[in-house]
Amino acid sequence: MPKRTAVRYTRDKAARLSCPPDKTRVRLFLTDVGGLCIEAYATGGKKWAFLKKVKNSENKVYTQILGDFAALSLEEAKALASPLSLLCEQGINPRDKATQEAQAREKQAKIETLTFGELFLDYIEQKKSQWSANSLRDNKQSIANPTVKSPSGGPLHALATTPLAKLSREAVNAWIDSEEALDRQTTTNKARRHMFAALTWGLDQEKYEELIDQKLLNSKTIKARTNAKNTKNDDTLRANQLPSFFTAVSTISNPTIKSYLITTLLMGCRREEVLGLKWAYLDSDSKSTKINCKVAGMVEEGKGRAIPLGDWLWDFINSLPKNGDFIFSSAASKNGQLRNPDKAFREAKAKHAVKVTIHGLRRTYSNMADELKIPSEVQHYLQGHAPQGVRQQNYKSWDIEVLRPYQKQMENFLLSKCPEGLL
Repeated sequence: MPKRTAVRYTRDKAARLSCPPDKTRVRLFLTDVGGLCIEAYATGGKKWAFLKKVKNSENKVYTQILGDFAALSLEEAKALASPLSLLCEQGINPRDKATQEAQAREKQAKIETLTFGELFLDYIEQKKSQWSANSLRDNKQSIANPTVKSPSGGPLHALATTPLAKLSREAVNAWIDSEEALDRQTTTNKARRHMFAALTWGLDQEKYEELIDQKLLNSKTIKARTNAKNTKNDDTLRANQLPSFFTAVSTISNPTIKSYLITTLLMGCRREEVLGLKWAYLDSDSKSTKINCKVAGMVEEGKGRAIPLGDWLWDFINSLPKNGDFIFSSAASKNGQLRNPDKAFREAKAKHAVKVTIHGLRRTYSNMADELKIPSEVQHYLQGHAPQGVRQQNYKSWDIEVLRPYQKQMENFLLSKCPEGLL
């Protein structure tokens, strides 16, 4: 780089600077900041510019136009040139520095958009070889996408898209208090423990450690709620509370949801089993239905659980409109199946001080069966519990007509608690 002379800036020198006819541009270097200059062009324009050799860079020169001469004051031009001059003196090419900073910003932006769902799936992938089959299944179910069997997905799916950097105590408490979590307490409590295990693992991973809120993991309130045992024994209705349940359900404007809730109580089955009932599963000869069951298997596979329906429930179900394959249908869902009855049930419960979840209706059926002294073997089969003992597992086969009197007994008792005129 040829030696150049720098002068102190004056307005007069800047005004007199012009480009000779035989050149395309000339530069007036200034002593104010090393490398700062004014460029005058044959076209008549002038610009502030920076041009300086990068130290220890084999004569590499960094150049940059800072802006129009008329648009920037000397102080503004100096402010732009000073950090560039300092970098060159340190042997750092400002262009490389800018590229590195842009790459760092891009990397940081990607890091900051990492979601809890990405961490959790990574956690599963890294830990699965150390887990039992049950642990792997439970963790996968906690974060699962919505499906036909589980329309709202796993409990943690609601947090899956939350950036890790925004997963705070407030966010987790809001999730714990969400309507969905309150209606699925058993799986939600287990999922909370899975979440904390995953976040604790993430603290030891360079990719995640700076994004995880330590206050969240150290929160005594969150820990207490995470480690709290389920209050499932309270999620049930006593006999004297059943009238309030029927009254609350009668206020639901959606007839499909109303019918679904009544059927769930009278059958004592799992919420998904009742949601999955199809017209094709009904047997008019025996007034019974088959049910997709996690113990007995799926009806479409030639399996499933067959149970009798009480006379009232049989007539009630057959009086419902046939709007597709599913008995409890919804035009809003892709497959035509009713998806989420919880919101309507929640609103109805709030008006009548009824405290029970949909799963609690199944527990209510079980408790009422105990009060009526229904044989435990019968109750287990009707509700789809796994067979207990060698006799049930290997020898006992239930005939519909053997089960029918007990199902009728349950139906008559439960309906007797319904205020007159509501059904």
